[in-house]
This record gives sequence, C-alpha cells and structure tokens, in this order.
Amino acid sequence: MADTDSVDDTDWDEHHAWIIDGFSRIPDGPAGVAGLPKCASESWLLSDEAAWRQLGLEDPSELPNQPEALSGKRDDPESNHPHQRFTRVCENAGVSDSRETRVEVAEHSTMAIVARKCPKSFVAFWSELASTGWAMAPG
Repeated sequence: MADTDSVDDTDWDEHHAWIIDGFSRIPDGPAGVAGLPKCASESWLLSDEAAWRQLGLEDPSELPNQPEALSGKRDDPESNHPHQRFTRVCENAGVSDSRETRVEVAEHSTMAIVARKCPKSFVAFWSELASTGWAMAPG
C-alpha cells in the first residue's frame, strides 16, 4: 500500500509498474496486490456518499465527483489535497479525522461506487485482488 502523490496517470502507471516488478522478483512468493491510490488513499475514502451519510454527513456537497483528480498542497487546510478534503468532510460529519473513521468509511463503502469514482487506481486494485481469489471481479 502506497500513495502515488500525483494526479498524473503516467506517474501512477510508473509507480504501479515498479510495485508489480518488485512482486515479480520473489519467486514462488504470495500473490501481490498493489494498493496504490491515485494521489492519496483518502481519494478512495471520499467516493461513497452513502457511506458518509451513515457516519452523519448531512450535506455531501464536500465530496468530490472525481476523487482521483483531487490535488493541492498537502499542508494547506484550504487546498483540495485529498488529506485536506477528508479532514473537512470529517468535520462536516462530526467525526474525527482518525484511523477509526477511515476504517468505518471503508466498511460502509460499496466497491462498485468507489470503482466508478476512482476508475484508474481502485479498479486496478480490485482487479488484482480478484485475480488472487480474494474478491469477485469488478463488473
């Protein structure tokens, strides 16, 4: 699991190729799955409106239509960096910006919705996970 820290598809492709190459260098190793969100993991977590409503978010207008396209200065609270956007959504939902909230959002999120909103990085993750037998193939 890593973040690409870029919205550029070429950067994601390159980073993903490095990870897959690393997995291929372990003969007879376990199946490797690259958990590589485009930009940051919060982009995946900002995808499912229904999941956030379950956590108490009444107005989903802060959720992006294209989470993989979020970018901005990571340390600027007003930026559109996924970390900052996630923090603001947490505040609006009345929950903490914490590991526990991330787990809860992930548990309530629907993979098909995250895949629709994050077609580059999440679909690749889901497809690789399915190839190991740990998930049904996206479709």
